Amino acid sequence: MQSIEQKALDNYEKNLAFLNTKFPETTKKVLLLDTAIQNSQYQENYTLEYINEDFDLQESSTGNYLYSKKTTQYSKNLAKLVNFKKNSYSFEGFQMYRNFENYQAHDDKGKGLMGVYPIMSYYLNNTQADEEMKIIDKFIFIGLGLGTHLLEIDSIISAREYLIIEDNLEIFRLSLFTTPYYKIFKDKDVIFSIADNENIFANKMRVFLEQSFFQNRYLKYSYFPAHSDEKIKVIQNVLSSQSFVNFPYATLQSKILRPLSYLKENYKNLHITKESKSDIFHNYPTLVLAAGPSLLKNIIWIQENQDKFIIMAVASSLKILHKYKIQADIVTQTDGFDISAAIFENFDASKYLKNTIGILGSFTTPFIRKSFQKDNVYMLEESTNYINDNSTLNGACIGSSTLYYATLLHSTNIYILGLDLALSDDGTTHSKGHVTADTTVAVDNTLKTEMEFRKTVLQIKGNFSKKVNTIPLFNISIEDIYNKLPSIKTKDQKIYNLSDGAFLNATIPKEISSINTKMLHPINKAELFKALKNDFNSHQKYFTHEDLLSLKIRLEYIKELKSILIEYINNTSHTNIDTYSYHLFGLVNDLCAGRGREKQNISEVYFSFFSYTLPIILDLFNTKDLKNTKRHIKKIDKLLVSELLKIEKEFEEQIEKFLKV
Repeated sequence: MQSIEQKALDNYEKNLAFLNTKFPETTKKVLLLDTAIQNSQYQENYTLEYINEDFDLQESSTGNYLYSKKTTQYSKNLAKLVNFKKNSYSFEGFQMYRNFENYQAHDDKGKGLMGVYPIMSYYLNNTQADEEMKIIDKFIFIGLGLGTHLLEIDSIISAREYLIIEDNLEIFRLSLFTTPYYKIFKDKDVIFSIADNENIFANKMRVFLEQSFFQNRYLKYSYFPAHSDEKIKVIQNVLSSQSFVNFPYATLQSKILRPLSYLKENYKNLHITKESKSDIFHNYPTLVLAAGPSLLKNIIWIQENQDKFIIMAVASSLKILHKYKIQADIVTQTDGFDISAAIFENFDASKYLKNTIGILGSFTTPFIRKSFQKDNVYMLEESTNYINDNSTLNGACIGSSTLYYATLLHSTNIYILGLDLALSDDGTTHSKGHVTADTTVAVDNTLKTEMEFRKTVLQIKGNFSKKVNTIPLFNISIEDIYNKLPSIKTKDQKIYNLSDGAFLNATIPKEISSINTKMLHPINKAELFKALKNDFNSHQKYFTHEDLLSLKIRLEYIKELKSILIEYINNTSHTNIDTYSYHLFGLVNDLCAGRGREKQNISEVYFSFFSYTLPIILDLFNTKDLKNTKRHIKKIDKLLVSELLKIEKEFEEQIEKFLKV
């Protein structure tokens, strides 16, 4: 008979082979730790003990046992906590609104969810949060210990997709001796997040959400009590910051269609890529100004040194800059929401911006666009490609976008100020003068059951401090910079972060007091303005006859989708959920499968719409003991199809309007 030691070793080897096939980065971490232990470069904190026919972990420093020598019973107790109730040990994939009328009328995001509300309302009126699911398709293990509870839980739920989280690499390594991961997850879709930092884990969490996105209404989980709750906060952060939630499908549709009016009016189109070159930005340092708390704190320094830099300022900082007689050379704006009109209140923007260049995203409101002289405006296409190959890299917020523009224009020395992406000491999110400057967030580090996008506080690495407080809204931009900035920054570029806020990847923390401004030569701003215009004019792209033909192809594709919708309406069976699901998933595939220049935009809008509605619909029919299924199918499908037709109609009408001479 094989000894228990040999069985543990065999289990370890089989687990490593399994992990190496699908998760080589996890295997590499384990093997590096193995080597460090063997070479006495790492002092183990735990030892694996076999006691009372059970494995347990003994902590070296205290002698305490992780399972108190009752591993089997402990694992059974964890498994007993797992149930099929929707409101028990589960994350909601997104927020639901029972009384949405006021939200819909007064909030930009709310208006973008208009077609979702009827489906949401129907769902809420016909289900209860404490009802049970028929099946659990996706499941998260937060903390593993020795992993002895995983097999029992899988036997209860038999989910198809798992996210497995363990922050302690040493504990995970020891669990490879005790738990047959290779058996449990052999035929499952599984993602391992082992000893990952927050940014890497957030990316993996997003992948987990993207897989079978239609099963994301409720995400059930098991929490190992000895594990840190920090990853729970990251999970909640990722859930609250999903793009389809915070930039809804109807808003995305407006963002895609609004550029047609700018093309019709012959605005200049600026093309900035990694290949863009500019001697102006190479020769002069660039000061990127955003509207975070550090802007106002350092406003006198900016005032005194404004002639030493090319100043690229986000539009939301202009009230402050105008007040202190600071003239931005370039102003950036991408926000197309109604609230952005408040940026130019209480001062004559057209006079102030007379000799300022506006780099404006194609979603920017007409009001903002017309505050600049037309010849000074350069529009940026974001993802529409009405002009061939004209898309520009953009960030999650205007501050990060402006940083990317300065980097793509090859400014050798970039200084960032006001891109705090963190709360000030008094909890404010922006400098006074910003449209949301009155927003304050109370700091409370206790774990919440759900996360609010603009109010929940997270602790992250600071630029000058060890830790600073931020909110999920800002954390999206921090992660965006983490992922994008290194890919566009060249070796000869230096990016200095002067803000007393979040640490930003690929930037150098630098105190303002350490900058020797006497070494920087004054810039003739009148000459700079002319030079910048000449430079940007050389980076223009024009709407051509080929682009016109492409738009006509786009229109034909949109009409094809209308035919698909009509066919679906005429042929879909509502007799039972299995048949209906078959037809519905076929429709989702047809509407969201479009790729390439002429097809992708409308497919993105449909996918955003389905990302919200499909999990709601499937969870309704995943409710145990649901009555009157046939009636529910007919009613929910009618609500769904109504909005799908409206989306197609809006695309068709706007493009036809543009094509009319």
